[in-house]
Amino acid sequence: MLNYILRRTGYMLVTLAIVAVLGYAIVELPPGSYVDVQIEKLRQTGGDLAPSAIQALYARYGLDKPVYVRFWKWISGFVHGDFGQSFQYNLPVNQLIWTRLGFTILISLLTLIFSWVTAIVIGVYSATHRYTIPDYIITVLQFAGLAIPGFLLALVLMVFAQQVLGQQVGGL
Repeated sequence: MLNYILRRTGYMLVTLAIVAVLGYAIVELPPGSYVDVQIEKLRQTGGDLAPSAIQALYARYGLDKPVYVRFWKWISGFVHGDFGQSFQYNLPVNQLIWTRLGFTILISLLTLIFSWVTAIVIGVYSATHRYTIPDYIITVLQFAGLAIPGFLLALVLMVFAQQVLGQQVGGL
């Protein structure tokens, strides 16, 4: 049993290492960087930065170092709970996560309770009214709910909220 646990733990660590390297490589693949994008935005608005300021920005974000050094800094920070700095909000990512975590947990718990209550009520109704038209309708809707991917249903509901209810949701 111990041998099995050690082997599975080894597989897990190798898988995590591969995912980390591939994920970091995907982020690094596109040409340019955050600093390049910001400099280009500044130039489009008519501004410009001195070469020393550009070098300071590269040094601040560690972009003046080789990719393996940046990866090591990223992965070691990640292991220690340092997720870096948000470019959009100019705040530590940890701080952004903790400010939103309570609301996320609340929404998750409310969704779970709603799902359980709805499932129990529909299940009891369907069990007590077997082979009736409402039972067949509920069964078809349940199969459709299982067949539709969650992300697609979320997009449809977002479009519905925007078009029918007039609510601006997400990036739509």
